[in-house]
Amino acid sequence: MPISIYSSDKFDVAREAIIWRYMNIGKFLDLITKQKVWFTRAIEFRKTDPYEGALTMSDQQKLDRVLAAKDKNELRSLSPTIDVYIDAWPEMSLYYFQLIFLTRIPWVEMNAYTTALSCWHENPSESDAMWALYAQRDAGIAIKSNVERVLNAFASSERELTIGKVNYGSQASLSAIADYNNYDSLLIKRHAFHHENEVRIIVRTLDGYEASGWSRKNRRYRLDFSRTVPRGIYINCNLYSLIEEVIISPLTPSYTVESLESVARVIIPSVPIRRSTLLTKEDDLRPDRFSPQLKLLWDHYGRTRRVLDLDELSLSEEELTARRWQREARLDAVTEG
Repeated sequence: MPISIYSSDKFDVAREAIIWRYMNIGKFLDLITKQKVWFTRAIEFRKTDPYEGALTMSDQQKLDRVLAAKDKNELRSLSPTIDVYIDAWPEMSLYYFQLIFLTRIPWVEMNAYTTALSCWHENPSESDAMWALYAQRDAGIAIKSNVERVLNAFASSERELTIGKVNYGSQASLSAIADYNNYDSLLIKRHAFHHENEVRIIVRTLDGYEASGWSRKNRRYRLDFSRTVPRGIYINCNLYSLIEEVIISPLTPSYTVESLESVARVIIPSVPIRRSTLLTKEDDLRPDRFSPQLKLLWDHYGRTRRVLDLDELSLSEEELTARRWQREARLDAVTEG
């Protein structure tokens, strides 16, 4: 299968999890006209977060302990992978297993250059914070989907993809060095970003690093990270499988809403599209909730600001005044009693 859920309990995401992609109108039009999803090369995210996909403080401390180990038994407690290798090749030296650990480190940096990401927000409902951060409340789009839809949407992709949930924590607790999986470094972020509640779709891409003579049958690459390579790639996607609903930002002007709905209904006619009601408040005193009699009295009150009983509607001003004095006299009698 070209796409799968990342095989790690730490980054596991449920198939039924609801996810959202918030974007500006330009990116939405780009998506539906190309019928492809844009994946940003991971190294681009370091422009806003220098810790993105990098070794953590915990990794640095672990590396120090591995290099300071005096024997193989001391190494066993530091990594499940090393423990397995020591059992498999007990005749090999301490330095051999230290080197095995060191070979995991270049993968962390390489991931930042040779993978691309599509980032989503997991939430059972809309998020005002995500509107403000990534789409604007008056000029943006949110795509509602779920993990199962993502798996179906990319099922026919020529590229291998995986989807996983970002794990948040401190630099002292997170680790970018994977024991069994290669993408751990792309699924950890500091706790300062936990409001994003992020789910990431990851694809391996060496586009831009092809060596001379590269072909489909002869795939050779030259990983020179100083080279200028594409910032990301487009990947074909079944939008009808991916998109459950398109929501236009809550404060978008009506003329923009109408234009977006018109365009969307031409390009993706069977996908529901509507404006968000996140910042819309219903009138608590809707007349349609009233009985016919109460509505009649409410309409009268709206014109006169006078509260009447139903049988008083047809009375003259003199009769109404007399009734009012009678009610007040009875009220005084009850109060004095």
